[in-house]
Amino acid sequence: MGGKKGPLFTKEVDNIIIELMKKCGHLPKPYVKVREAIPQYTSKQIRQRWISRLNPRLCRKYLDDDEKSFIVQWVEHNQEPNGTIHWKDLINEIEHKFGNLRSENTIKNFWNQRKRRIFRDIYLNTYNNSIILL
Repeated sequence: MGGKKGPLFTKEVDNIIIELMKKCGHLPKPYVKVREAIPQYTSKQIRQRWISRLNPRLCRKYLDDDEKSFIVQWVEHNQEPNGTIHWKDLINEIEHKFGNLRSENTIKNFWNQRKRRIFRDIYLNTYNNSIILL
């Protein structure tokens, strides 16, 4: 991941974002409006901060087994042939089905950890089986 990093978010800046999103969140391009108050951040950085950390509707509890199972099934049925996963669509479906708004990071972290675990298990099983054959 490249790109220029801006200054770190502070509690004061977080509070500004929260207050302005209460006022402007329903408007078109709310992150552009928030940026006018805190120009040291891009609207993309503000949006990312809002959707991953600051939105008070975010559910911060661990994913339950039903949500995990739903994610696995949804990705298996909706992942594109080139591997693309439309995370925003999945987030909307989880919120609709379970009533929990989850951050994209929460869902991606679960999915990628699961993938790594599966690949690791396949590798270890292949490695262990090849040792047994020797």
